[in-house]
Amino acid sequence: MILSPLAAVMALYVGPDQVMPVMSVLATILGAIMIFWHKVLGIFRRLFGLSKPVGNEPPAAGPADPSAKEPPQQ
Repeated sequence: MILSPLAAVMALYVGPDQVMPVMSVLATILGAIMIFWHKVLGIFRRLFGLSKPVGNEPPAAGPADPSAKEPPQQ
């Protein structure tokens, strides 16, 4: 038995009563990931052997311009 195009579309209908529980579960998972983002990121870096981003390093002590030949004046 072959369904008519209208019957096929009606069979594929997904209403709010079916989508809301799925979206609720996805929102819960996303919320937990956002709360523990630094922990998740640390685990991800450890698993894939990635280092921390370069921009988060504290500035090195010394002259601001390493090519400067004179000591900084006080």
